[in-house]
Amino acid sequence: MTTSDQDRAMATGKWIAAGSVGLAVVGFMLWAMGAFTPAVPVEETQQQAFERQCRNKIEALVNAEFMGTSDLGVRDEAITNRGTLGYDGVSVQFLDNCSYKVTSFVEAPNGFGVTVRHNYTAVLINDRERNEWRLESFEALPR
Repeated sequence: MTTSDQDRAMATGKWIAAGSVGLAVVGFMLWAMGAFTPAVPVEETQQQAFERQCRNKIEALVNAEFMGTSDLGVRDEAITNRGTLGYDGVSVQFLDNCSYKVTSFVEAPNGFGVTVRHNYTAVLINDRERNEWRLESFEALPR
């Protein structure tokens, strides 16, 4: 081996040693911050499970529309547009004890074929013991 080959080998060895030390330092820092700590599952209480199952805005919106369209005099198959979360004026508010206040709309043609928007507010209760939704109140809003 010539001197230049020995110098290159020494330089390469130094870089490998420096890289190993760097990796060790980064690994230690990650360990110290808790990056390698496994997630500990948290047991859910019965009340927490009930609350989680109870809070379903999409189910509330769909059931309000399904139960309320007959009160508006609109046939379900005639609906051309429905209120969805994200539209202006559409809201689903969780009240308490699995009840919701839904404000939304449906659009459907009237008897003359003109599409009309029907705004409404409904209050529903999600009865988890019976596994059913109940319509507490329904109000058609002015257009």
